[in-house]
Amino acid sequence: MVNPVFDDFSVFFAELGPCPDGMSIDRKDNNKGYEPGNVRWATKKTQMRNRSDNRFITHRGKTQTLVDWSDEIGISIGTLWYRKEKCRWSIERSLDTKLMTRSQVGIKGANVRWELTHASD
Repeated sequence: MVNPVFDDFSVFFAELGPCPDGMSIDRKDNNKGYEPGNVRWATKKTQMRNRSDNRFITHRGKTQTLVDWSDEIGISIGTLWYRKEKCRWSIERSLDTKLMTRSQVGIKGANVRWELTHASD
């Protein structure tokens, strides 16, 4: 889907200029080809948000991708994905459940170990 106009590298270079560090070419509208006005340099993060297979999640009246939710609430995309897909948590529970601090994790682990070692008492 490369526009024949871009067969001439000077036209392509005039449109985009040199590639900035950490970026690669991206289409603004995935339904259109690589053509003048529809290409840009973008970060991997921007490109991931621009995928046509992204699913949008609505929570509390706001709709955005899981990556955007991750950035907004400060929980990694991996954790959110795991909660939703593997644990089968609802969107509300996945997004609203705060992460435990290290001390909370330690206390919970200590309580579990205590219960396991004293279960037969």
